[in-house]
Amino acid sequence: MAGRPKGAWADKAFRDALRVAVLEKQDGTTKLRKLADQLVTAGMSGDVSAIKEVADRLDGRATQQTDVTITDNRLVARLPEKAASDEAWAAEVAAVH
Repeated sequence: MAGRPKGAWADKAFRDALRVAVLEKQDGTTKLRKLADQLVTAGMSGDVSAIKEVADRLDGRATQQTDVTITDNRLVARLPEKAASDEAWAAEVAAVH
């Protein structure tokens, strides 16, 4: 299929199989609907992880604050200005050494 990078089918195969499975009907209702009902029922009975999952699905996951400190220890070297002449350059070099 055009537009899918090489190997993408393997990465999505399990997701695709799950999608087919949950969309199957059982007793006139999709399995996905039954799963959602069970999740809500578990939340209503006090299951905190189910409550969190329902909230995450409805409101989106809560953002996490991350503090990052970057210490920049790079060495910066300045190149000398271009000498006006060879003689001026030789004089600068001699003065340093």
